[in-house]
Amino acid sequence: MITLTQMEYFLEVAQCKSLSMAAEHLFMTQPALGRQMTAMEKELNMQLFIRSYRGIKLTPAGMILEERFREILDLYRESVKLAESKSYGYVGKLTLGLLDGLNLDTILFYTLDRFKAEYPNVEVVIQSKSFGDISAGLQSGQLDAGISLNINFLEESAIQTYDIKMYQPAFAVPVNHPLAEKESVSYEDFRNYPLMIVRAADSFYGNEFVKGQFRTYGGFVPQLHFADNMQDVLLWVESGQECALLNMSMKLIDNPMIKMYPFDDPYPNYIQLGCLKTNHNPMISVALSFLREASDQ
Repeated sequence: MITLTQMEYFLEVAQCKSLSMAAEHLFMTQPALGRQMTAMEKELNMQLFIRSYRGIKLTPAGMILEERFREILDLYRESVKLAESKSYGYVGKLTLGLLDGLNLDTILFYTLDRFKAEYPNVEVVIQSKSFGDISAGLQSGQLDAGISLNINFLEESAIQTYDIKMYQPAFAVPVNHPLAEKESVSYEDFRNYPLMIVRAADSFYGNEFVKGQFRTYGGFVPQLHFADNMQDVLLWVESGQECALLNMSMKLIDNPMIKMYPFDDPYPNYIQLGCLKTNHNPMISVALSFLREASDQ
């Protein structure tokens, strides 16, 4: 039977693509690690690696096990953290960053209420942040976790992400804007009108996402106006000065001076919880559980 330790060894080799480098990271000798990998292949009766002078590559079977082993180890660690917090009556603090303008009031109300009932000695702090501030806060340790759009965490190899709920993209148009007279709005409608987005310095992938959507579905990139952060984007839209590509999970959908034009995206978009893989605060997994429960209600 494959052990959790062997799974960790296997994943380190798969990531490093080198036995010697993986052995160094695991503080063991290369021959000892090689024997562990050979033993795994014999136990499972399948080839997991393609070995060459250039290094090690995973076979198709190895690729499947890499994905599943990560899921198993993540679930194991989360389960242990949750059990520990239940066992010892956890006392501590959880600091969450929430993307400016996200409308998660009901979900957060439920989550905080559950914390008060089940973990009365845990202080939960929620701070409104823009994309860049969430990423910086996670890296510096000022935030335990961030709740944001999935584009906030793209290409962040040090950050583990978890889906909370899907969101539907939408154009936000002030009622005094010429486009507000239309029943529906598409990418093509912005050939003659500017669009407000955050600067790449705040969200590189958010910036690229908007441009990419227009290139793909409109065949052009509109005139863009840039704001320093998401809070400023929302301010410009709600003051009636700019349009923006946002989503139907924003608080401004309740603003009578803003018309929202939702549309379907062939690719799923998620509000996610992200945290550093090295952050072992057991309350992160508890918060994720509560957030998902609330979003399903």
